[in-house]
Amino acid sequence: MVARYRKLSPRIWDDERFVQLSPNEKLLAVYCLTSQQVNRIGLFVFSIGKASEDLDLPSGDIRKMLDRVCDTLYWKWDCSSKVLFLPRWWRYNPASNAKHMAGCMSDAEELPQHPFWKEFRGLTDGFSEAVLRAFIKGMPYPIDRVSAQEQEQEQDIKPPKSPKGDEAKKKPKKRSKTATADNPLMDVEIPESLDTDRFRELWAMYVEHRVNLGKPLTPQAVQMQITKMAKYESIEVVIESMENSMASGWQGIHRSDADKPKDNPAEMKAKVPTPEDLEAWEKGELR
Repeated sequence: MVARYRKLSPRIWDDERFVQLSPNEKLLAVYCLTSQQVNRIGLFVFSIGKASEDLDLPSGDIRKMLDRVCDTLYWKWDCSSKVLFLPRWWRYNPASNAKHMAGCMSDAEELPQHPFWKEFRGLTDGFSEAVLRAFIKGMPYPIDRVSAQEQEQEQDIKPPKSPKGDEAKKKPKKRSKTATADNPLMDVEIPESLDTDRFRELWAMYVEHRVNLGKPLTPQAVQMQITKMAKYESIEVVIESMENSMASGWQGIHRSDADKPKDNPAEMKAKVPTPEDLEAWEKGELR
């Protein structure tokens, strides 16, 4: 429904943005505010062809001027739906009561789908509770996200419910600070010399081995172990070292007798020499 009257503030002629427009652009701006095309909510389908006929200006010029007017006055124009949005409409054309707002919002039912619904719904500053309810009720399309203010008005500030079912399952899990079966490499890149199926298989086993020992790998430990093994002369040596280290129950990966963990001094003192040790010592083979 087209309203019978429009409110146009005389201060528009001194507005710092409006004065930047050319004479024809000012004419088009006033036309958008007062013509029969505009509805009662400042969100309406705008016909460039009709504007061209009413203003006796070429439609190509109208199109260019409309872009300039929208950029200058912060209006918004959607070319695909032909919808023009005047964000400050309610400031100069407020609804006097809930019944008036309900009548205004009936104009929204005639509009096609467009990208301005969410922003339009957020322009409710200064609305009374009754006017706000009429405004929300008159929205023809559901909005994905409702503002906190509107939720309080509609639901009387109900406490949020805890997520259930699928929503709870979608809650992101906390990322582990140590290597696990789900993330054995902790995003550390494997050098090309080590990147084989067997290495990846053994590394996953090693990660589980460390967890079982109660010594899970930190990201720094993963990086150090990978860097260390990359210096071995061949992948075969790496594979053998990993297999032997896990079989021996060692915490680290060691490639030779010189690299394996040293005996505990306390255990060495408690060790009782065998007859074979004595025989080897007499021959000078054991020191």
